[in-house]
Amino acid sequence: MPEARQHDKSLQIYAVAEPLFERYGFRKTTVEEICRAAGVSKRTFYELFRDKADLLTQMLVHMASEAALGWRDALDPDQPAVEKILSYLDGYEAFGRQHPAFSKCMHEFEDNNCNVEFENHPSVQAMRDAMAGVLAEGVASGELRPLDPATLVWIIDSLLDSMYYMFPQMTGRPSAFEDPVLSSELRAFIIHGIRNPDHDPVRRTR
Repeated sequence: MPEARQHDKSLQIYAVAEPLFERYGFRKTTVEEICRAAGVSKRTFYELFRDKADLLTQMLVHMASEAALGWRDALDPDQPAVEKILSYLDGYEAFGRQHPAFSKCMHEFEDNNCNVEFENHPSVQAMRDAMAGVLAEGVASGELRPLDPATLVWIIDSLLDSMYYMFPQMTGRPSAFEDPVLSSELRAFIIHGIRNPDHDPVRRTR
C-alpha cells in the first residue's frame, strides 16, 4: 500500500476507533467493530497494524505528538521558560480531557512491547526534544535550577502520567483530571521543583 494511502487509511481508522474505545474500553472493542465502522477490510487493518494494541499505540503516538509539536510551534520565543512549561502542562491536561479514550484504555492495556515502541518512537522523541530545549533555555538563563534537561523531561512526564492516568488505579481516588486541587498542587510541585529560587519570581504557578 503506498505511504500516502497508508496514512489516510490510518487516520480513517483512528477517527472511528477512538469513540469505540471511549465507549466500550480496550478489551470489549473488537477489530471487527473497528473495521466495520471505518469501512475497511480486516486485511487492510492488518496491513497497517499488527493488532488492536498496535493500533492504540500508533493512534496515541500520532495524536500526542501532533499536540506536543503544535505546542512547540506556537511558543513565543520571548516568553520565560516557566511560562512555556506551564503552557505544556496546560496542553497535557487539555489533551487528556479531549481524548478520554486513552485514559479509559490505559487501565486495561498491558502490552510491554507496545509501551517500549511508544517510548522509543521518533515522534515521541521529538516531543521530548522540544521540551528538553525549553528546559535547557531555562537552565542557561538561570531561570531554572542547573539540572539535566533530558532527565527532567522524563521526570515531568512520569509525574504527569502517574497523577493523571495511574493514580486512580493505584489509590481508588480521583485523578488530576477530576480533582482540581490535585492538578493545581501537581503543577506547583513541578514548577517549584525546577525553578531557580534565586531568579526572579515566575508570573504564575497555577
